Amino acid sequence: MIHEQTTFTAATTSDSVQSQRTLQLALLANGTFSGLSGFALMMLAPVLNRLMGSVAYVEDGVLIALGALLALFSLLLYVLAMQQRISVLWTRIVIVLDGGWVLGSIGLLMQGPVSLTELGQSLILTVALLVAALAIAQSIGLRQYNKQI
Repeated sequence: MIHEQTTFTAATTSDSVQSQRTLQLALLANGTFSGLSGFALMMLAPVLNRLMGSVAYVEDGVLIALGALLALFSLLLYVLAMQQRISVLWTRIVIVLDGGWVLGSIGLLMQGPVSLTELGQSLILTVALLVAALAIAQSIGLRQYNKQI
């Protein structure tokens, strides 16, 4: 009887560690992608503006500010992922923010007067799809993690 209880506890602990690791990896992937995107926007704003076409004549400073916000978001994701006990509330906030990014991207692509090159449209769509995939991965990780805590 004692052996069965020990085995169950060990399996439960292993499941708990695995579910936290799954969520942690999803958050770290998002943090890495957000950080690289933010860095690219800050360092390459003029080049990206020319390649993507004017988004209602966005100034380079707007892209640089967006890049800085993404870098801060990336930092938040790393801090969140490295916690001994990952915050469910903050993870939900991250998922909602990712959803907002996806919806905003779709809205931008559907807006008529915006003049984007095909490359610009493709980049925005690709980033939106990647962010959606990260949000889904975080949601799955959070669901598993919630079952274990």
